[in-house]
Amino acid sequence: MRRLVSASWLRIRRRLLGRALLVLMLVVLAVQLEGRVDRLELLEAKLEEAETTVAEETLGQLAIASYRVEADSLRDNLSFPNVIGYGARLATDFGWFLLIALTAIVAGEDSKQGTLRAILSRGVGRARYVAACFLSLWLAAGVAVIAVTLLSAILGPGLHARANGAPVCLDGLGLALLSVVRVWFASAPFIAATLFWAILARSPGPALGVSVTLQFIGFVMGSMLPFVAVTGSLVARLPGAIVALIRLYSLTIGYSADIFMHWGIPIVKPTGAMGAIVMADSSMLSISPWRAIAFILGYTVLFVAWTSRILRRRDVTSET
Repeated sequence: MRRLVSASWLRIRRRLLGRALLVLMLVVLAVQLEGRVDRLELLEAKLEEAETTVAEETLGQLAIASYRVEADSLRDNLSFPNVIGYGARLATDFGWFLLIALTAIVAGEDSKQGTLRAILSRGVGRARYVAACFLSLWLAAGVAVIAVTLLSAILGPGLHARANGAPVCLDGLGLALLSVVRVWFASAPFIAATLFWAILARSPGPALGVSVTLQFIGFVMGSMLPFVAVTGSLVARLPGAIVALIRLYSLTIGYSADIFMHWGIPIVKPTGAMGAIVMADSSMLSISPWRAIAFILGYTVLFVAWTSRILRRRDVTSET
């Protein structure tokens, strides 16, 4: 198994696509972090302006309170070393799509080009082949997480100075690194699910299309649905269709990964002009972090086993 994983990892390393996607992700992350600093400066300007005026309307008071909460959250996340974990979580917004693209192309290439038949003819078991593909791609995700961590650590002091007047210290470094490990762990089901679609479709194109579409739908639902603000008392007041969508989204890979990565960390969802919705209590979430772990592990095992089963039942000699 070690040699098989090493060979698969070597193939990924040699790909120009993988390096290009990694560079793209780092550039996007740097832009995102800069954008968060700009957002903090805008919020501080709004709060400073609000101090000179009296917001008599309830809506205005709520907006000001929301601005303050979002600003405090950004200031805390952009402080060093918290920015290391924040950068890793922030990179997943775009990084999951890049990871899906790499997985679909790498996993679907063997079937499309006919190399899968040659690999299996050398005595490599089909279950071992699937496991090696998954582990090598998960290793690639780990390398990307390390690169994101290093970039966040390099940019961290500068971001800290712009967002927080306090001196830099290393308090909380352990929690920041734990957040990085959680991001790597949360990438596993995305790889497993995309690997399944690639083996099932026997081609990178359809696997990429299905995986990206499903992830995009989940991303949009997570951005639009007020799932982080739903409590037991509020659910009864929402339309049935919205409640059904919230419950459905709470069972997805993306939601489980989001809850797990924010374990013990307040979830702040910006709402544009109205500031942000803050979820500080995990008991208000549709699922607990422990259930999120169960979903992540369950999805990973399910898709890896399902992929292996499909490959065992397939006659690869007829593949082109």
